[in-house]
Formats: sequence, C-alpha cells, structure tokens
Amino acid sequence: AVFLPAQLLLTTAASILCVLLHHNFKFEAGQLVEPCLVQTRDINKVLYAAQRGNGRERHVATFELVNMAVTDDNNKFLIVQENGLQVMLTLLTSGQVNEETKDYAAEALAELLTLEAIQDEFVRLGGLPTLCALLRSSQERVVYEASCALSFISSRDEHNSLIVDSNGCVLIVWCCYIPTTVASV
Repeated sequence: AVFLPAQLLLTTAASILCVLLHHNFKFEAGQLVEPCLVQTRDINKVLYAAQRGNGRERHVATFELVNMAVTDDNNKFLIVQENGLQVMLTLLTSGQVNEETKDYAAEALAELLTLEAIQDEFVRLGGLPTLCALLRSSQERVVYEASCALSFISSRDEHNSLIVDSNGCVLIVWCCYIPTTVASV
C-alpha cells in the first residue's frame, strides 16, 4: 500500500524535473541528431581527392562535390574559387577515370554552371570546347549533363557566338541523330 503512492510521487517529481530542464535548456532533438547525420567536408580536401586520389577516392570525392554544389550557391562559389571547374574538366577528359565518376563530374559541372557568374568564369577559362566535346561521349549521362550545361550557358546572348565557334551547335545536332543519346534538352 505504501509502494504505489511513493512510486506515483517519484514519477511526478521526475516528470516535473524533465519539463523544467527541457524548458530551461531549450533542448531540441535535432541538436543531438544533426551532428551525427551532417558531416561537413573541407572543399580543398575533396578537390584534392578528386584530382589525385585513387579510383575510389575520386569517385567518392566527385559524388561529394555534386552534393556540395546542389546544396548551396555559396558552396558553388567556393568550389570555383578553389579551382573546381578545372578539376571537373580534368576528370571528364581523363582516360583514367571510370564512367560513374565521369557521370558525377558532369553533373557537378552542370550544377555549377547554373549561376551566371560561374558561367562567365567557365567561358573565361576556355572550358567551352571541352564541354562541347563531351557531347561526343559514349555515356548518355555525360551527354545529357553537357547539353544541360550548354543550355545554361546559351541562355546568355554573349556566350552564343562562343558556343558556335566551339562547334557546339553542330555537336548538338549530331547528338540528335544518335538513337542512344538523350536529346531532349
């Protein structure tokens, strides 16, 4: 008969204490979960791994670059600031990189080129001939991402003549005649 009231009293006191602690600390469950789920990576380390890592490291680094570029415009500018455009172009033209890594590199490049300031930098670096050459790739995903990137760049009139000079229009028409190529862009 004494046990039940004592347990009720202790449970009530513990509940009140939990409510007070929760109110005082402004505790949110996301504060505990977020550090476990979100890992921030140093862009320099990721770009280094994409450039000089072994096959697996390059693959993972390129995947992380895609995620960084998709996440935030500030990340896009940081990637470009750290020579990320050149790294993507090198990965796309390298014969030592597997197809999946090239897919990710093409996707990252297309994502970076959604911003006009980055488009200007890309054109200034002379990346248009390489981007146009990617339209001849045997990988559908690379061709698709290259054509998306060209569509972003061509939305600005000052870049259209450079695309024509890089044989971009001829290669896009060429892509339309190949049955396996995604020519919907």
